[in-house]
Amino acid sequence: MKRHFLPLLAIVALAACNPTHEEVVLQFPNGDPELVYIVKGKEEQRKVIGEKMFYENGNVLYDKHFDHQSEKPDGQWSYYYLDGTLFAQGRFDADHPMGKDWEFFRRDKSPYYKGALDSTVVLELSAKQIPSTVAYYHADSMMVYKFFDDYSMQSEGLLINNQREGRWTYYYPDGSPQVEATFVDGKENGVYKCYRENGVPIYIGYYINGKRANTWEFYDIDGNLSGTKNFDK
Repeated sequence: MKRHFLPLLAIVALAACNPTHEEVVLQFPNGDPELVYIVKGKEEQRKVIGEKMFYENGNVLYDKHFDHQSEKPDGQWSYYYLDGTLFAQGRFDADHPMGKDWEFFRRDKSPYYKGALDSTVVLELSAKQIPSTVAYYHADSMMVYKFFDDYSMQSEGLLINNQREGRWTYYYPDGSPQVEATFVDGKENGVYKCYRENGVPIYIGYYINGKRANTWEFYDIDGNLSGTKNFDK
């Protein structure tokens, strides 16, 4: 019994010397925590091993973990919508600085992409280390989504052989469309629409092989037709 008891005492003593605690880094005006660090050790031994950001309603915005020695991303990272619904989660380690095994979900809890996939890859992380560009790969195509820091959609569209193909949509932060366009072999082809944030169109036109064509319509702030231009002349 003693051979097993002494190591256990040593472990307990070590844990006591390296306690884990929370440090509130930022607060909302009402005093509730906005950013919290999970810290292990004290003074010169202090290491940040976790980080939580909160919404003003108290729900978690994201939950991150770090290696206890290097303080580099390590373990599972999770991101949540305002209502607490999971937006994304992935795992980090020394070999995967952009994470791996990523899963992304819409606000209705459905996965962002359905169908056969070769992989799901985060291409970019924002300054806040939030996934900002995500690609779903399958054969020579990839469906690309870009997000704002609040997880709302910034743009979505298909790339085939690294060229835009089919319908692409770009959004304002509130989710309303900013631009709707169709591409063939990386060039605009078909109807092209550009909107104001209130949904009123700025102009509606047409492209052929990346060049403006036919008659374009331009609208004022109230949605009234303010002019046209024929690009075939």
